[in-house]
Parts: sequence; C-alpha cells; structure tokens
Amino acid sequence: MLKQNIKLDPKSLYRYSDEKLCFFIDVQLDGYREIYNEWDFSPLYNRDIDEDLAKYLNNCYMEIPFKAKTIISISVPKEVEDKTREEKSIESFKNYFMYLIRLKNKDKQTLKKRMIYYLVLGIGLLSLANFVETIQIMGNYVKILSQGLFVGGWVLFWELFSNTFFELNDIRKDLKTYYKMYYSDIEYSYR
Repeated sequence: MLKQNIKLDPKSLYRYSDEKLCFFIDVQLDGYREIYNEWDFSPLYNRDIDEDLAKYLNNCYMEIPFKAKTIISISVPKEVEDKTREEKSIESFKNYFMYLIRLKNKDKQTLKKRMIYYLVLGIGLLSLANFVETIQIMGNYVKILSQGLFVGGWVLFWELFSNTFFELNDIRKDLKTYYKMYYSDIEYSYR
C-alpha cells in the first residue's frame, strides 16, 4: 500500500469567515452547566472546564494555523439564554486558560531548575571521574569507580540535552496554544 501525504485544509474542517478572516470553533451545548466539569461546584468564574471540552478545544487549536485568528462560538438553546451567565462563563474560560498558562510556566521553571541541577552534577561527576583516573594506584575498584562516574556524568548530560531539546520545546508549544486560547474571542449564539 502506498502512503499518501494528505494535507487537510483547516478551512474544510472548521467554519471560516472571509469577512473577519478567522476560524470558528463551534461548540453546541444544551445549557451553560455543560461547559464545566460536572464535579466542580466552585463559583462560576473559577470552575474548571469540562475535560472533554478542553481536549476538543486543544485539538482544534492544534489543527488551526497558529497565526490565524480564532473565535470559540458556543451555541445554546434560546430558552436558556442568560446574558449574566454568558458573561460569567466567558470570564471562567479566560480564568481556566490563564490557570493552564500558570501551570505550564511552573512546569517550565521546574524543568529549568532540574536542567541546572543536571548540568552542575554532570560536570561534577565528570570532573571527579577525571580526578580519580589520575590516581597512580589504579586497582580494579578505582577503575570501576572511574568508569561509573563517567557513565553517570554522561547520563546526566543526556538528560540535560533531552530536557532542553524535547521537553522544553513541548512546554513552549503548549504555552503558545494556551495563550492563543486565552486571547481568542468567545461568542454565544442561540438556536
């Protein structure tokens, strides 16, 4: 079987407005309560978004070009229209996205601290291994110790490079997505 490179045009997946030059992420709900996690009874402005809705939004943002303007369009039945709840839910969306940004920034800081720890400890182990290797009385135990220190130092350097080029990049990508979500407009429509 031949593999085909199929590129999907986001305009074929999401509603696009040539007038506003933006993509719409359409969400249909039966009521405002469906926006939130069913187990979270915090005040409206501080509630977590429903896990499935959050995953859906995240996947949509991954498919839509990063620089494209995006609007989250939430459709609810006309009977449940409530402007106050609408405003509070928009505020809760913004609070939730800012919460995700704070969590990712905390992860980023933790990762950077760990990277510094790996760097210092790796340099220390390699320096100690070099020092141990210079000892004149090289018995088997000293050789094994020296080799173990070299291996430990290089393993820590591998972790440092792995964190720098892979994990830190993933965190930056997530942060960009969360900022895009935060700055997206949210509008309600009624059916």
